[in-house]
Amino acid sequence: MLIVKGVNIYPTALKDAIALFHPKMTGALKILLDQPGPLVKPPLKLKAEYGSSVKETEKETLKEEIKRYMQENLRVTPEIELVPPDSIQVEKGETGKVKMIEVLKKT
Repeated sequence: MLIVKGVNIYPTALKDAIALFHPKMTGALKILLDQPGPLVKPPLKLKAEYGSSVKETEKETLKEEIKRYMQENLRVTPEIELVPPDSIQVEKGETGKVKMIEVLKKT
């Protein structure tokens, strides 16, 4: 669980929200954190894959639709980076679960 501005957010809730936009989104998602959670300094940063049918001109509108959905339903307004299909590597942790959270290394 992550805490953004006092709001509890489960990573699966973010993934489920992205999945609602299929086929415009592939469903692949990474949550990018500056430091290990659960406290997250806003904005919550997400990297998500857009679908192969999405045109360059549609990306900004799609990001806004997803942000609006998450704001209304999850009470968080993320910063979303859309990336091409198959560009997010799926990693499994020691328990076999897919790792959706990536802590960015600051240099």
